[in-house]
Amino acid sequence: MSRYEELLEKIRDLSLGWDKEADDILNEIYESNRHHYNIRIGIGRDSYIGIYEGEQQMERFHYEGQCNKIRAFKLACFWLLNHSNLKEDKRAEKIKEINKAIYELEEKIGEMKEEVRQLKRQEEG
Repeated sequence: MSRYEELLEKIRDLSLGWDKEADDILNEIYESNRHHYNIRIGIGRDSYIGIYEGEQQMERFHYEGQCNKIRAFKLACFWLLNHSNLKEDKRAEKIKEINKAIYELEEKIGEMKEEVRQLKRQEEG
């Protein structure tokens, strides 16, 4: 399981809101990120968790009531994770797996071509 997938599971398991586990997840995402995002929490009539890069709002997750606040927080964490270098690492892992499979197939094709050549020589001889 990649680090991206591990963090994805940890975010899904968050149930208490912004506790030490959530803080550790956010710190790891922050350290692996090419951008430096800020989280802002709006309260009142327009309750939201917003993600900003500098002063530019990148995303906003609205919530009504305490019960939906953890959902909005998880969505914000998912967004940050999906926009981090950890997601790119997952893509790099997948590319590596595909390239390995291609290499193995090319080896197998080479073996099969050699077998065909040997069979043709036996036919001729």
